[in-house]
Amino acid sequence: MPRQPRSQQRTGDGHGQAARSFRPDPDEYAAAQAVLSSRGEHMNTYLRACLRWLQHDPNAVLDTLAPHWPGPRSTGRPRRAAGKS
Repeated sequence: MPRQPRSQQRTGDGHGQAARSFRPDPDEYAAAQAVLSSRGEHMNTYLRACLRWLQHDPNAVLDTLAPHWPGPRSTGRPRRAAGKS
C-alpha cells in the first residue's frame, strides 16, 4: 500500500483528523488570539467556523476578505546578510 502524504496521515494522538499547519506572522497571530480570547473564543473553533462559512457562501467570504488578503510570501531560504559567509 503506498504511503499517504504526511498531511493525510493520522496523527497517532487518537484524533481522526489529520493535523494541518500554517505559518502565520507571529504578530498577526498574537493579535488575533487576543481578540478571540477577549471574547471567550478559541483559534481552532474560529478557523473551523471560517472554513464552514467559506464552503457555505464563498462569494461573501472572499469579498469580505479581499481588502485584507495578504500578498504572496517569498519562497525558499532567506538571503544571507551582506558580509557574512
